[in-house]
Amino acid sequence: MWQTTTATALLGLFLTLPSFAQVYQCKDAGGKVSYSDAPCATHQTSRTVEEARSANEIQRERAQANEAIDRKQRNAQASREQQRLDLQQQARSTTDGGTTNPANSLQCAQARKEMDFVTSIRTLGESEQRVRTNAAITNVNAACGTNTPLMQEPTRVIIHQDANSQLQAPR
Repeated sequence: MWQTTTATALLGLFLTLPSFAQVYQCKDAGGKVSYSDAPCATHQTSRTVEEARSANEIQRERAQANEAIDRKQRNAQASREQQRLDLQQQARSTTDGGTTNPANSLQCAQARKEMDFVTSIRTLGESEQRVRTNAAITNVNAACGTNTPLMQEPTRVIIHQDANSQLQAPR
């Protein structure tokens, strides 16, 4: 157990130490590729993968990383502050009963947008258009606290014709 802890601590120590080494890619005659921090042997082809960095370059990179972390934290703080201000503004725009006015809610706006879309569809039959529009009106009523009446089914005129009576054409 202590060996694992020691190994982990040493690994962490080595990862936090500055990296000044160059990295070389070495390829032997058989095509096998290896990476090393030491130059390749004379019979191998070599390529520098990463140039050695100076202490100043490493310090500058760390400073840039710290600045990026600070910016991220400031942006997150600003976002939280904006959310807090939005909640305060929403609390100020409440009705007399102490509840938020549903007509100003996001759900109401979405329901109204959906109703606008449904009513703009021109390829539906009259019955299907009425059903969809009534569903959208119901959603708007629920989300906005309104009481808009639904579309009624049109009255149907049914003409009964007796077998004895005949329609006469005008003379």
